[in-house]
Amino acid sequence: MLFAAFVLEKEPMRWVDVPVGFLLWLQNAGFLAALTVVLVYLVHKSRPKAQTGLSTIGPIRAFLNSPISALVVFGIVGLYAAAGAAFLLLSRSNLGNWLLVAAGGLSLLLVLIPPLHALLFRIRWGRVWAMARLSQKEAIRNRVFLVFMAFALIFLFADWFVGGKPADQVRNYVRVLYWSISPIFLLTAALLGAFSIPNDIKNQSIHTIVTKPIEKFEVVLGRFLGYAVVLTVSLMVIAGLSLVYVARGVSEEARRESLKARVPVYGASTFFRTKGESVGREWEYRKYISGIGAEAGGGTVQYAAWRFADLADLSQGPGNALLEYSFDIFRLTKGDQDRGVYCVFTLFAGFEDEVESMERKIDAYVADRNKMRAAGKVDEAELIAKHGMYQKGDEEVSDYVTQRLEVPRALFAEVAKKEGNLQVMVNIDRFNVGSRQQMLGVANRDLYVLESERSFYVNFLKGIVGLWMSFMLTLAVAVACSTRLSGVISFLCAIFYYFAGMVSDYILRLAEQREAGGGPAEAAFRLFTRSSVGAPLQESPGTSVLQGFDAAYLWVLRRIVNLVPDVNRFDLSSYVANGFDIAWNRVLLVDNLIPLLGYLIPWGVLAYYLMNSREIANPT
Repeated sequence: MLFAAFVLEKEPMRWVDVPVGFLLWLQNAGFLAALTVVLVYLVHKSRPKAQTGLSTIGPIRAFLNSPISALVVFGIVGLYAAAGAAFLLLSRSNLGNWLLVAAGGLSLLLVLIPPLHALLFRIRWGRVWAMARLSQKEAIRNRVFLVFMAFALIFLFADWFVGGKPADQVRNYVRVLYWSISPIFLLTAALLGAFSIPNDIKNQSIHTIVTKPIEKFEVVLGRFLGYAVVLTVSLMVIAGLSLVYVARGVSEEARRESLKARVPVYGASTFFRTKGESVGREWEYRKYISGIGAEAGGGTVQYAAWRFADLADLSQGPGNALLEYSFDIFRLTKGDQDRGVYCVFTLFAGFEDEVESMERKIDAYVADRNKMRAAGKVDEAELIAKHGMYQKGDEEVSDYVTQRLEVPRALFAEVAKKEGNLQVMVNIDRFNVGSRQQMLGVANRDLYVLESERSFYVNFLKGIVGLWMSFMLTLAVAVACSTRLSGVISFLCAIFYYFAGMVSDYILRLAEQREAGGGPAEAAFRLFTRSSVGAPLQESPGTSVLQGFDAAYLWVLRRIVNLVPDVNRFDLSSYVANGFDIAWNRVLLVDNLIPLLGYLIPWGVLAYYLMNSREIANPT
């Protein structure tokens, strides 16, 4: 096999993660909603005759003038205060989390009532579509589609950057095309959304619109929908041309090897007789097992294991079932650089927990297999039925190359009897002197059961859908910002928001104090005192004050940082480039579409309030 290993450091969300994610979303989005409600209430009460922006909207003005408003606002503040006290005073923060959920939910309910009422009773989608058609005509009249002519350069010169080896052709084609599509459409989406409403106000053409029986928010929805259609149609055309370009450009050998989309079944990785060793590499994605202690004829053998639960019945089908793997080799001795490491693969129907019991079963299996071999015929089906396991030794594992192991279907008949549980054990061959002096690096996704193979072309379009979602997010942010800010500032905000999302994991690690140096107050103290980043601070009242300030600051930062999108989840090029199927359910729906909606809803609500609180009649 010619494929490179598929590396995925963050597992996609699952359906069981959605309720927890929703509660976290309530906390984070609700925190910003609570700040808005409290600030508007305080400004309204201190300056009752002043126009406070949000208080000019009918439902909000009615709430602020009602006697129940003080009770609700102070109730929200009390819930947050109680949550903070629970976090500080209780060792377990479950109570604090639920108080945050309650406060966030109440705040969001207050903020969502006016836009939901408008969507249900005041907004007419016919008028929204009319605005969308106007936006499309303006985009065509402004020759926005000429921006996409830049892809002609990609199609003309991409071959310069695509390797000639069949192992690299499809991967390089996919990466060049995806990395070209992303910046062009990203900038176009930001520009279209950022300059739409500001240009309407500057040219005073919006006055003609708002004098008609139309809601202000319908202008926002129409602009977003119209530009979304333009970007979607353009992306579909570019994706179709890109598919033709890939199909035309790859060689026949690369087509046979690479134009596919594997459907893998992953298990949970673990280790036996080791926790997985570190070899000192900064990137700790893989852990390593050693063969040094496994001397010929004895010694302790380290195992890497994968457990597959509730595996589908694969006992039927043509030929053998397939197990695919791709490992890293860390060489302790020079040896033969052009040779791999010889490993032993042992597959059990059901889970084995005791190493000694497992090795006794292996010895019995090997003894019976040797007897059959001496008799001149090895019946694997009989061995599997008797021992409930299958072993394949003397397998040469190459460095970072995806390889296949054929497994008799009879084993999966035994797996079905064990509630679909399969355990795969991998160890370095202890009888091979050159191999047992090396180390084998493994990760959870480095070994999987191959369920089937699907169309590469459909998978390519699935990856484009992921990019489309990131463009829709950028467009929504740009349109929302343009309701109050100028075109240039809105464009910069949308681009900054996107690039902040690209490093959201790092920002979150800072907010959770997983990086050395502490928070901003502690970092400043270390800077002025020239203290080492790794050295603990001396305990003192001043240190306690600094750390207390950092704790409060980082708590607020976590609430804000969690609203920054993880845009890397929308980049599915690694799936397509390495030939792995993008699941409609778990990847596109759960891991992409649901988080996208979680980001779009707050921005849509913000755009509603900003647009409705703006005085359109005065273009200044």
